Amino acid sequence: MADNNKKKENFFKRAGKGIVNYCKATKSELKKVSWPSRKQLINNTIIVVVCVVIVGVVIALLDSIFGLGFNFIINREDTVSDVVEEATEEYSLSDEEMEELLAEYLETESDEATDEAAEEDTDDVWVEIEAESDDAE
Repeated sequence: MADNNKKKENFFKRAGKGIVNYCKATKSELKKVSWPSRKQLINNTIIVVVCVVIVGVVIALLDSIFGLGFNFIINREDTVSDVVEEATEEYSLSDEEMEELLAEYLETESDEATDEAAEEDTDDVWVEIEAESDDAE
């Protein structure tokens, strides 16, 4: 029953004591820290700066490589659209005929591994376009 009669301290007193205890414990722990000497600090700083520069260079190289790869892919798509546009204007093919030729072109291009082989495929498409336009006349 004696515990029930004892009043709890208010919130602000408890919070204040908690903050004071935290600060005392922090000060005590900071006294136990072994701080580096000036020479160790400089050496560690140099190591960190060198590592940051190396990682930065690696990231820049990877960014450039991926950028070139994506530009190559984007430029290839532009080449396909140029082929379609030129064929449509030059040979006056219908939309259905162009879609068929484009599908064949893209199918054969995806199977090829080199630019030289892709250029040969483009020439084959032009031959097919010329043959179809001659048949249409």
